[in-house]
Amino acid sequence: MQDAMREEKPAPVEQATDEELFEVLIAISVVAKQLAKRVMMKGDNHEQNERTGNNIG
Repeated sequence: MQDAMREEKPAPVEQATDEELFEVLIAISVVAKQLAKRVMMKGDNHEQNERTGNNIG
C-alpha cells in the first residue's frame, strides 16, 4: 500500500522537470505560431506578386 502511494506522487525533482518541460513546450508552440504567421504572410505576398507580375525576391 505504501508503495502505491509513493508512485502516485512524483518526487520534487520530477515536478520541477515537468514544469520545465511544460515551459519549453509552450515556448516551442509560441515560436511555431510566429513562424506559421510569417510563412503565411510570405505566401500571401508571393501570390500577390504573381497576380500583379512583381517577381521581387
